[in-house]
Amino acid sequence: MDLCPWHQAGDFLERLGKYERAKEAYRRGHAYRRAIDLTRRVFPGEVPALEEEWGDWLVSQNQVDTAINHFIEAGCSNKAIESAIASRQWTKAVQIVDAQDIKIALPFCKRLARHFEAAKQYAEAEKFFVRAKLASEAVEMYIRANKWEAVHKVAAHHLSEPEAAALYLQRARELEAMAHYKDAEKLYIEAQEHDLAINMYTKARQFDHVIQLVSKYRRDALTETHLHLAQQLENEGSLRDAETHYLGAQDWKSAVKMFTANGLWEDAMRVAKLYGGVTGSKQVAYAWAVSLGGDAGAQLLVKLGLVEQAIEYAMEAGAFEHAFDLCRASLKHKLPEVTIPSSLCSCTMLTNNRLLLTYKKNHRSFALGKHSYRHYDVFQVQENVRTRRPCLPHLPSLKNHPEAHSQCHLRTHRP
Repeated sequence: MDLCPWHQAGDFLERLGKYERAKEAYRRGHAYRRAIDLTRRVFPGEVPALEEEWGDWLVSQNQVDTAINHFIEAGCSNKAIESAIASRQWTKAVQIVDAQDIKIALPFCKRLARHFEAAKQYAEAEKFFVRAKLASEAVEMYIRANKWEAVHKVAAHHLSEPEAAALYLQRARELEAMAHYKDAEKLYIEAQEHDLAINMYTKARQFDHVIQLVSKYRRDALTETHLHLAQQLENEGSLRDAETHYLGAQDWKSAVKMFTANGLWEDAMRVAKLYGGVTGSKQVAYAWAVSLGGDAGAQLLVKLGLVEQAIEYAMEAGAFEHAFDLCRASLKHKLPEVTIPSSLCSCTMLTNNRLLLTYKKNHRSFALGKHSYRHYDVFQVQENVRTRRPCLPHLPSLKNHPEAHSQCHLRTHRP
């Protein structure tokens, strides 16, 4: 039926004083304004119910924003807030929620908080999260937004330390699983779980970050960490990276040994020269020459400009035959200077291209030949000299070789 007849019927019945029937006619014709005007005069207690009914009808007609004020007049706060949210009247929704008791407002606070977070209005979102007793979600919101000062502030004011730490750890593990390592690191640090952050980067093989965190939070374990990483990388064949960590541990000799063990003599020379100075580079050069042997070793030392130093070092180390080889190949004019000191030997001779000497201290004889030094550790010769002990295998005493005396070709203090 058309609305106008109901409106006309209501007007006619109202003039006749039949107010109840007039009100019903207005309602049936959805002429709510006339019905409310009549009700305020005659049935004032029924006004809120009519306002709510009017609001419901407007919602059914998709006029949600218009319905808000009618629900407010009716005292139907829930419907008013729902209508404001549905019509995206956020300011209106906030005004209504702010005016309500917490019991009424609570169901809507989280929805408003989510909206304001999506709109990047973080302060408003925080307010409604906290009001909804969801401070932890406010913290997570600020974590997602990388607003760490706000994370501190909310956690400090609204969460206990165990609650905050548990939240940080849970979120950190989620971020680590997604390979968001920097954000996970921040949360591990916030939770005072430095070792978890270090382990995370170790598993991810981001060793630079491992060293940064160890340097900052586990300073006493820095050298040990460098060495552990160096050995791991060396075993994996990542020698350049291993070198970095050996040097970080101030253990350049291990880096040199690693390179020499893998035949990378140029790298060994580079490290020894940079960190071991002249002495270190001379040691490596000598070992490199020994590994090549004979003329090739002499040519290498000539190329490196270390022949004279190598001869001197061989003499100091007691490797006199090798010193002779170097002199004969490169510096013949130094042959007269290659003399075994009397403080070390009672007699010296050359027999069948092998130099024999008797060591006074324990009356043992040793053979000096190419086989004697070919497989030495790069730094073993230096240790042998320091402790004043020959580095060569034991041979029978000279007294068992009387024929050797007549073949002595070196100067000694005995006729």
